[in-house]
Amino acid sequence: LGREIEHVPGAGAGGGIPAGILAALPGASIESGAALVAEVVGLRDRIAAADLVITGEGSLDAQTAFGKAVGHVASLAAEMGTPCVAVAGVIDALPASMLHAEPLVRGGDDPTAALAEPRPHLEAATKRLLARVIDADRA
Repeated sequence: LGREIEHVPGAGAGGGIPAGILAALPGASIESGAALVAEVVGLRDRIAAADLVITGEGSLDAQTAFGKAVGHVASLAAEMGTPCVAVAGVIDALPASMLHAEPLVRGGDDPTAALAEPRPHLEAATKRLLARVIDADRA
């Protein structure tokens, strides 16, 4: 369609739809969804006014820092010097920009119960997380 897209970030192997849009629409670009939402909601100003950022994710893993919204939030917080912590369903890897993370369900607990009724599990995990933050701050 007249536009070279093979070297455009985001239009590679997993970028079939974006590649087609880029090829068909002059002036189209690929933007980070997390960065766009952060800008629209004024996240930078909110983080600047906060003492602590608490976020959440289904899975903290090696991909968290590469495009997941929680990774973008943690990076912004680190850039601004505000500690960031998270509650996550699964924690495989903690991003360097994140201070602590707490699993939604602990070792012997039933994960299906957390899916069926998440509120008490979120409250308990958040309490454990905040206790860790307070303990670390005192140390």
